[in-house]
Amino acid sequence: MLVLSAILIENQLKELREQALKIGQQMGVKCPLKVLPMHVSLKIGIEVDKENLDSCVDAICDIYSKTEPFSMEVEGLELSGGIVWLRFKENQKLTDLHAALVELGKKRFGSEPDGMDLDFKFHSTLFMDSEKDLSLAFEELSNVKLPQKITVRNFLIGTSDNGKPEGYSVYKHFSLGPDISVKEQWERFESK
Repeated sequence: MLVLSAILIENQLKELREQALKIGQQMGVKCPLKVLPMHVSLKIGIEVDKENLDSCVDAICDIYSKTEPFSMEVEGLELSGGIVWLRFKENQKLTDLHAALVELGKKRFGSEPDGMDLDFKFHSTLFMDSEKDLSLAFEELSNVKLPQKITVRNFLIGTSDNGKPEGYSVYKHFSLGPDISVKEQWERFESK
């Protein structure tokens, strides 16, 4: 079984998601957003036995719980081969989360990093269809206005028996809470 670790971004990119689903339907291209909410993968899945699933999920949630809310910059839409994705600029928080998840997979569950983990690209896949030309779908999506930054405070954990995009389902959500510290809240309260 594969366990997916990801940042949930759907609420911040509703228009892009709706347009991708509409375009996918109209053009008959495969759209993973039919299966999972819009997300940014943090690592190619950790492979575990079913009896270790809850232990893996708890360990991932432990990593998430040590993370403060942060921002990530949108780099833009990209079309490469049979994939259209929304790319995000790498930053230290993303790199640290990826490294922690790779380490967790190796040390605790004996799951070796995937080849893509070695040169990881932070992205959200919108279309994945090697059988069709995605240039028109990409062009249509290019008209959607994108934010410059996204605030990270919600995560998801997904599972799949076969590792194929259509085989994943959401297993658990994890939220970091408000994006300002208690100290900042207290300072605002005191200044009133």
